[in-house]
Amino acid sequence: MIFYRNIALVATTLQSLRYASAEQSESLSCKASLGSSNWPTLSQWTALNASISGRLLKPPPPAAVCHPEQPTYNITECAIAQQAWYTLPLHTENSISSAWNNWNNDSCLPTLPSHCSGEGYPIYVINATCKEDAKAGVDFARKHNIRLNVKSSGHDYLGRSTSPNSVSIWTHHLKGISISSSFRPRGCNISIDVPALTAGGGNQMGEANLAASNEGLYILSGGSVSVSFGGYITGGGHSALTSTYGMAADSVLELEIVSPTGDFLTLNECQNQDLFWAVRGVCTIQIFHPVLCERKRIEATNELVSKGGGSTFGVITSVTVRAWPEFKFLTTAVTFGTVVGNPNFYPALTYFFSQFPHLSSLGITSYNGVIINSSTAGNASNFPGLPSTNGTDYSSFQGIFMLPVLSAQNTTSSLSDALKPLLAKISSKYPEQFIVNISNVTTSPTFYDWWFKGSKPDYAGIDIITASRLIGADALRNTDALETTLRGVLSNPALVGFNFYLLGGRGLADAVPRGGSDAVNPAWRKAIVHAVTGVSWTPLDNADRDQKIAYLTNNSTQYLRDLDPDSGAYVNEANPYEPDWQHTFWGSNYERLLEIKRKVDPGDVFWCQPCVGSEGWEMRGNKVCKVEA
Repeated sequence: MIFYRNIALVATTLQSLRYASAEQSESLSCKASLGSSNWPTLSQWTALNASISGRLLKPPPPAAVCHPEQPTYNITECAIAQQAWYTLPLHTENSISSAWNNWNNDSCLPTLPSHCSGEGYPIYVINATCKEDAKAGVDFARKHNIRLNVKSSGHDYLGRSTSPNSVSIWTHHLKGISISSSFRPRGCNISIDVPALTAGGGNQMGEANLAASNEGLYILSGGSVSVSFGGYITGGGHSALTSTYGMAADSVLELEIVSPTGDFLTLNECQNQDLFWAVRGVCTIQIFHPVLCERKRIEATNELVSKGGGSTFGVITSVTVRAWPEFKFLTTAVTFGTVVGNPNFYPALTYFFSQFPHLSSLGITSYNGVIINSSTAGNASNFPGLPSTNGTDYSSFQGIFMLPVLSAQNTTSSLSDALKPLLAKISSKYPEQFIVNISNVTTSPTFYDWWFKGSKPDYAGIDIITASRLIGADALRNTDALETTLRGVLSNPALVGFNFYLLGGRGLADAVPRGGSDAVNPAWRKAIVHAVTGVSWTPLDNADRDQKIAYLTNNSTQYLRDLDPDSGAYVNEANPYEPDWQHTFWGSNYERLLEIKRKVDPGDVFWCQPCVGSEGWEMRGNKVCKVEA
C-alpha cells in the first residue's frame, strides 16, 4: 500500500511540476489574463487607483441591469437600456460598451433569453481626464504585461474600441478645444499661417465643429456628431469635402501622444517625424475580433475567440488640425428606381456610377445607397419620389449630392445641371421603366448648418461586419466589369447595405500633408469612390454569423477586389478578415510602418490584429501569446 501511495505521490508531483512549468512558460510568452499567475494582485490594482485619484473603474456590462442574476439588475433601468440600445449615445457614454454587439461577443444583451457576463468587456477601466492618467495606464500595462485597450466613443466598425481580459484607457473625458488664427508647431522655427483647432483625444466631432463654426471656421469631419477625433483622424478620415481638401489626416498639424514607454511625445514635422508620418493613417486605436480562421479563404466555424489589444503607436491625447473659412454648401437629393425584376436596373445603375469621375472633376461629392428588393408599403419615407400606394417592391438608388460654394463657378444651377442630363439619359434609354426624382437644390449658409444642426443619433446595438474597396476612375469607366461587380455584390441575400460614396477629386489626389506625406493608404489618392457593404446576423447565432461573414469575405468583397485589384480599402470601414490586410489597408506604406513599429514598441505594449506589427502574436483561446518560431 505504501508502495502504491509513493507511486501516486510521485505521479501527482510530476503532474504538478508539468502544470507549473506550463504556466511559467505561458506567463513568459503570453500577455497576462484574469486567473493567470502573473495577473496583478488586488493591492497592485488598488495602488494604481490611488495614483490616478480614484479613477479606476470596474464597470458591469451596460445591459446587466436587465438580468436578474446580476447585482445591478433594475427593471426600471432595464427599460431605459432596452429603449436606448439601438442608438449610439448609450454606448458612447458608457466606459466599456461598443456600438456593435459582436465586438463584445454578444456576452451581455438587454433582451431575454440571453446570458450576461463580463467576458466580452475590459475588466478594469481608467477614466482618463488628463494625459497623466493615460500614462499611468500605459505604464501599468507594460509593467505587468497586460492587454491594453483604448476607448473614446466606441463607434469602430472593426471593434477596435473594446477588448476582453484587458485594462482599458477611456479617453472620452480627455477634452479641451482651442482655436488660433495661426499655428507654430512645438520645436519648429516656423509659423503655419492658417487657422487651427486643437482638441483633446476624447473630443467628439460635433463638439469640435460647433466650436469651429462659432468662429466662422470649418474642419474636416465625418458624418456622425459623436465620433471622436482619435479613431477618425488616425484612420484617414473621409468627409463631404474630401474631394476638395483631402483626408482629415492630411489636415493634421501636430499630435500629442503617450508612447509605449510612457513618454509624452509631441509629433510634428520638426520632431518625432517618423511617428508624425505613421500616426496619420495607421489607425492607432485598438482592435479585437472573432477568429474564423487565419487562412486566405474564410470558412465557417463555430469557434468565437476575442482578439484584443491596444493601439499601434500610443494613446492620442490631443490633435491640432487646420481649419478653413466657412462657406455656403449646396445639396440636392437624387432618387431613381424601378420595380424588382426589371433587367435594366443594373445597366442604368452602371451608367450612372460610370459618370462619377466626371462629377468628381466638378468638385461634386455624394453620400448614397442602393436598396434592392424593398417594399414601399409602410415605408414611403425611404423612397422619395416612388409611389407607395400598392406596397410595390422596388430596387432604387438614393443619394445626396453636395457641392461647396468655393468659387464663382459653383452655383445652384451648376449642381443640378451636372446631374439632370444623367437622369434624363436613364429616362430616355429606358422609357417608362424608371421613376426619377431630383429635388430642388438647397443652399445652406454653412456646412455645419446643413449637416450637424438637427442631426439624429446614429443607429447601433446590432451585430454587423463591414467590407469596403476604394475604386478608381479607370475601373468605373470599365462598364462591363462594373456591372458584373454590382450584380455580384448586390446578390448577397444577407446584405444590410451598399454605399457607393463619391468622395475622390483633385484635392484628395494632390493633397500635400505637413512633412510632405503621411501614412494614409496610397489607394485613396487615385480613388473616386469608396464602396461599402456589410452583413448582419441574429445575435448568438454562431452558424448564421459564420456563414454570412464567410460569404461577405469570399464573395461580395471579392467582386470589389476584382473590379480594382491594385487598389485597397479604407481601414476605418473595412473587413477585418481581408486576406492581404497589410497591403489592403496600407498599401506600399506597410513596410515603413512595420519598421517604425518595431523601433518604437519592440515589446508590443500596444497590440491589435490585424494591425501593423501584429504578426508576432496570436490568440490562444482568450490569451494573446507570442507566435512560436
